[in-house]
Amino acid sequence: NKNLIEPLEKGLNAWILAFKRNKRNLYQLLTTEESQYYPFTEEELKELEPYECTKVVGNPRELKRKFNELHIQLDCDEFLVINQLAGYNNRKELIKILSEIDK
Repeated sequence: NKNLIEPLEKGLNAWILAFKRNKRNLYQLLTTEESQYYPFTEEELKELEPYECTKVVGNPRELKRKFNELHIQLDCDEFLVINQLAGYNNRKELIKILSEIDK
């Protein structure tokens, strides 16, 4: 659901910027509600561009396709997934989705 994925990704982007800039007051992930209104500047969006290739974002079918592409492209046996999503239920849902990818 794009309505949920977009705010989660925006929250993750705000978290990435906080770590890059050592802004400890933002180390806490933004909620999906907060991230909808996070005012990214053009400079910040440009700063985030190198991180786009490190994220796998999408619905379960898209995740499976992207992991398969990465598996071939990187010739790897395993992936390390960092579950940095806002909200316990979102993190729990991601774990469930990941557990079902090969089924």
